Amino acid sequence: MQGDQLASDMWTRVVTSSPHITSYYLGYRKVRQAYDTAHSAEADNFQLQRFMDGMMELGPVNLDHYIVERFSKKSGGASNQTRSRAE
Repeated sequence: MQGDQLASDMWTRVVTSSPHITSYYLGYRKVRQAYDTAHSAEADNFQLQRFMDGMMELGPVNLDHYIVERFSKKSGGASNQTRSRAE
């Protein structure tokens, strides 16, 4: 029941709300870019919870800002974020 009903509901949603799907996908791509950047910058020190907490602390902000603010080498990168959490 759930499989067939879920598939039917999902198809209906895709057909009736297709403009939203594009924005959701683009949002996913930005979050994935932030995740990949954070993971590369922190390497073995990467912690998913710290990454997610950092996103939640900033609230609704442009993800490009988050990437630069938290993980760019210019701003002190991940080590700067780790240091501020330890203080």
